[in-house]
Amino acid sequence: MSDFTSISIHNGYGNVHMNRFRICVRPPRDRSQIAAIGGSLMANMPRYMAANTASVQWSDRTWNGSGTLRFRGVARIRPFNVYVTIPVAGIPIPVPVPERVRDWMMPDLHTDCVGLVTKHGTGFTVQTLKREFEDDNDKQIRQAAGALASILAALVPGGGLLVAIIARKLADIAVYYNQCHFLAGRRAFRFDVGSSFGYRDDRCVFETVAIERFSSQVIAGSEIAMGSIPAIVKQVWGEMLTQFVRHHGLTPIVDEPPGNGWSRWGKAVHCMQTEVFPSVAEIRGNVHFGTMSAEHRDILEPR
Repeated sequence: MSDFTSISIHNGYGNVHMNRFRICVRPPRDRSQIAAIGGSLMANMPRYMAANTASVQWSDRTWNGSGTLRFRGVARIRPFNVYVTIPVAGIPIPVPVPERVRDWMMPDLHTDCVGLVTKHGTGFTVQTLKREFEDDNDKQIRQAAGALASILAALVPGGGLLVAIIARKLADIAVYYNQCHFLAGRRAFRFDVGSSFGYRDDRCVFETVAIERFSSQVIAGSEIAMGSIPAIVKQVWGEMLTQFVRHHGLTPIVDEPPGNGWSRWGKAVHCMQTEVFPSVAEIRGNVHFGTMSAEHRDILEPR
């Protein structure tokens, strides 16, 4: 079995969130740096993430023959609501899961993995993934479930077998959703001359765009510590753009009024966020899709 499977946007849950985050900068004195920076975006991703929002590192696991990136700290997922249904002797039994148990069984930080779809001279596009292997966080979940089973077995005389079944089922559910990226879809990154984005001056542009939605109903209903999709991605990618500029010693263009359908985050980051009904026709019919797909390769997974 492969280390990862892709999480298609077409199999996700809820409305589709389309977003763009852009920062414009003065061109570097050495114009050859434009191509050098654009061509090494993926390799340098761990250097661009702001420590106060998320971290990213290269994984030692591959997807479709290419390396994968592992984001940590973007979201915390609790896969249990009030009840979990446990099949016992073929009969589904709703079992309450107290909030303390839900918190205790989950790792402090969820990890999200992405794999390379396309890499080109000025950027790349990645796909959200589900891990098909267990990591240390998953082991932590199973250890917590085992400890819970031991405690409950001591409190429920003669109920050890049922408690063990329930604990194992809870662990399986928690591990499964912990292995999933909380989003289904693709994100692209590009650094290039401004004319590639429709500007007529000599500026350069760094932009990340995505077409994404929650990866499952369970995750959509979970508590995500940083808030909704728009709130999460605005903070994470706004900070990343700012860190990118600092890392390369570039000069941002500040206080420009946002374009039609855009807003500004801080003094230099421009963003567009909108939600559409989850159908290919609605996505392709959105006013922003044409430029998103023209400027970023393979941003929408084929149906």
